[in-house]
Amino acid sequence: MIKTYEKDQHLVVVLPARFDFKMADYFREIYHNHPPRSYHIDFSAVHSMDSAALGMLLLLREHCGGEQARITLKNCHGQLAQLLRIARFEQIFHTEPALS
Repeated sequence: MIKTYEKDQHLVVVLPARFDFKMADYFREIYHNHPPRSYHIDFSAVHSMDSAALGMLLLLREHCGGEQARITLKNCHGQLAQLLRIARFEQIFHTEPALS
């Protein structure tokens, strides 16, 4: 299950071990129920992610104003970080730590 909490004027979204198409409705509900603002998406527990999850992140970015969106992908690791690099997400999202 996806967990959320507020910290320092950011909505922190803690993703589950599997971030995939089954989470789409719930993920969309999270950002539709909050005004566009600063989001921190915490990947620390994520072990697998599919292409639908990449699409969900892009839809969140669009919802938050596209290039003006303030979204940080946090704690991306291992193959997950590699997938995000291949998709060039470091060019459209801020990442902590960097996906270099």
